[in-house]
Amino acid sequence: MKYHPLTPELFQHNRKRFTAEMKPGTVAIFNANDMMPRSGDQYHVFRQNAGLYWLTGIDQEETMLLLFIEHLFPGHEVLEKGVLRLIRDSDIEIEEEAEDLVLEFEEALKQRRLGSVVRVKIEASMPSDLRDFIVGELEAAPQDVVL
Repeated sequence: MKYHPLTPELFQHNRKRFTAEMKPGTVAIFNANDMMPRSGDQYHVFRQNAGLYWLTGIDQEETMLLLFIEHLFPGHEVLEKGVLRLIRDSDIEIEEEAEDLVLEFEEALKQRRLGSVVRVKIEASMPSDLRDFIVGELEAAPQDVVL
């Protein structure tokens, strides 16, 4: 075990302290640190986001904590929710003969955000109607969707 055992009450206390400091109507989203590649086939040792660990005690990859998600849509009730990871084709083409190379790069980077969907990784517990809606709006092919 990496750490000495800590009681759940500690993390509950930390969340209460944190939420007491939040301004009304705000949302807090914490996600685990990314796995950082070291070379072609190795990764650095995983080190959890300190804020996420302080609030939850969870020390694992691909973890997310959302506090007060209902504040994203004031006046509406959140009926369903889920987490997904979207990967788009990020290839860009730059015309080397362009008059303004900086402008060319800026435009290419903007277009990159709209690249075709390569993979959508969806939380398995996401309600199926929400999952179907998201996949349809992204125009993702069935083979690009992973649960």
